[in-house]
Amino acid sequence: MHLLRVVDASKGTQRFELAEQFTGHHHHLICQVCGSVEDLDGCLLQSDALDAIRERVRRSRSFRLTGHDLKLIGICRRCDAR
Repeated sequence: MHLLRVVDASKGTQRFELAEQFTGHHHHLICQVCGSVEDLDGCLLQSDALDAIRERVRRSRSFRLTGHDLKLIGICRRCDAR
């Protein structure tokens, strides 16, 4: 039914969230210490950068991109303060 999608988190865990058709396209910040996941509104990749990636992958791998999922991994404010 495509209501949910799996979002990989740190430490080998997964979480589920509503599919993009309900929430809109967005990316995630993932804490490598506690595993918290924070949504980032919208797409961080500007169309020029995404077009360049799409073209490079098409040329080097003969692969046509139909979407992307970006996760940024680091340490959240709470864990960084410890």
